[in-house]
Amino acid sequence: MIELSRDQLQVIAREADKPTVVIDPSTGQKFRLIKEDIYDLMKGLAKPLNQNWDNPEDDDLIRKDL
Repeated sequence: MIELSRDQLQVIAREADKPTVVIDPSTGQKFRLIKEDIYDLMKGLAKPLNQNWDNPEDDDLIRKDL
């Protein structure tokens, strides 16, 4: 976990209506900071999309003898 400085917290507070962009100075890669409750919500929404066809619970839905 990374603790933010006061200056960083002020930037986040000013941009409270959108995720804050942070940049890795060594690569230039950009990241978005989002609140943990929003992350948890999005993770829950995306979980059904991560199901594999090999899920044994779905065996009755898959026609095996084609």
